Amino acid sequence: MTRLLLTYILLFLCFNSCKKDVSSFIFHPGIESRVSECLSSTNRVPDAISIDTSNFTFAVFSDIHITEDNVNLLDHIRTDVEKYDIDFCIVAGDLTENGLTFEFTTSQRDLWEIGVPYYVTIGNHDLYQQNSWEKWLQYFGASVYSIQLSNFFQIIFLDTASGLIGKKQMEWLENELKNSLKKTIVVSHYPIYNGKSPSIWRLSSAEERFRDYNVLAYISGHYHGFEHYSISDMHHFTVGSMYPKSLDSGTHGYLLCSFKNGKFEWEKIELE
Repeated sequence: MTRLLLTYILLFLCFNSCKKDVSSFIFHPGIESRVSECLSSTNRVPDAISIDTSNFTFAVFSDIHITEDNVNLLDHIRTDVEKYDIDFCIVAGDLTENGLTFEFTTSQRDLWEIGVPYYVTIGNHDLYQQNSWEKWLQYFGASVYSIQLSNFFQIIFLDTASGLIGKKQMEWLENELKNSLKKTIVVSHYPIYNGKSPSIWRLSSAEERFRDYNVLAYISGHYHGFEHYSISDMHHFTVGSMYPKSLDSGTHGYLLCSFKNGKFEWEKIELE
């Protein structure tokens, strides 16, 4: 009991100092509720962009953690758009640090200023206020959706902001993949695998580990460091952090992916 009480006190002090609303972890809509809302016909889903379906390039990064001082590494992406001929970007969650309105507004503006279309998924920090879910829907729309970018390629975005996939989302995911002949990349905030024993850096339930349905890659963030594993011809990427004040391992950077004549290629772009 003493240890549990001490844990609550430490969490309270941490959340107060970091402007996080501790009650939001209890009272914001849970994963089943969020998924149901996203899959309803009333929710906004990003449009698929027009690209050369045989040759295109995209950047994947994560954990921007926008705060009041707005220190991030997105300027590097803006510069690299022309350098690498990037067609669009993917952001794997934690766009904000505390889920505050200012942070949502700023992250949306900064992403638009990169100059190419972008797709996002939600992270745990994006739900750190009681009204953060409503703000997410207002600024970014659905957190669960799929985008078909060509007749052979699709991207599926999952909501793992609570550290879970959940029954409803797993059923939807399996249905999306079951009869698909397309090359598929799945994106979420939490990794499903990181080469280590269960920890805070990946999804909490072993039963919810991703099932391999001819999926090309699973890409995630959350852990502030770059990781890559290849299991049964499936890539597992953790793309690292775009927040210069936080790094768990390695160097800052992002994942650059491309299809060249239909062949998938990737490289890590390190940032100084």
